[in-house]
Amino acid sequence: ADERNREALALGGLTIWLDVPLAQLWERVSENDGRPLAGNRRDFETLFEKRRCVYAKADYTVSNAGEGPWAGVDQIRQLGLL
Repeated sequence: ADERNREALALGGLTIWLDVPLAQLWERVSENDGRPLAGNRRDFETLFEKRRCVYAKADYTVSNAGEGPWAGVDQIRQLGLL
């Protein structure tokens, strides 16, 4: 999530960050064998912390702490953007 990617996203429309606590994210991805970082929690945490400041620049932030992914979808719908 380098700055060039962020700039490209900004040109293409609005961005929404689904803000989920690290422990909750790890629980989700570690159950999925198809996720490249799912096998190494330390690498996952490092990348998360590195990218967090870029994610925070999103146009909208939806907090999804303690909830399942579909709750985030409902919250996005409630923004009235779509």
